[in-house]
Amino acid sequence: MLFELLGLYLGFFFLSWFFSYVAHGSASSYVLIRYLKPLLEYQTQLLLGLSLVVAVHHYQFLLAAKTEVKCRVLVGDRVCTIRFRYALACVTILLFSFCISIAAHLSLNLNIDNSVYLFTCFAAYITLTALLLR
Repeated sequence: MLFELLGLYLGFFFLSWFFSYVAHGSASSYVLIRYLKPLLEYQTQLLLGLSLVVAVHHYQFLLAAKTEVKCRVLVGDRVCTIRFRYALACVTILLFSFCISIAAHLSLNLNIDNSVYLFTCFAAYITLTALLLR
């Protein structure tokens, strides 16, 4: 489940990077810019819509974690440490994906605003789901 989440984050941040790359004219291909112009007009809406896919996957991960919590509590583990480990695993994957995205953006001198906003939204979502884990 964690590798799927990593793949989703990397794919999502890559899509943000690709939109920034094409939008800022770094792509020298006129054909690429011409065909992707309609997508670039709705870039924010597309990224928000695709973030719902990541949120749904996170929710499925949370449901699996709830079953794990029940089993761990039966064994004697504490709920607060389970929440901490869940949040730590998710934030570690998010940070790894974010660092790769920032490195790609900075290597091509692209704007990193979208990636920072996405990271902030996902970090808030992870914190909220960790608090809801019971």
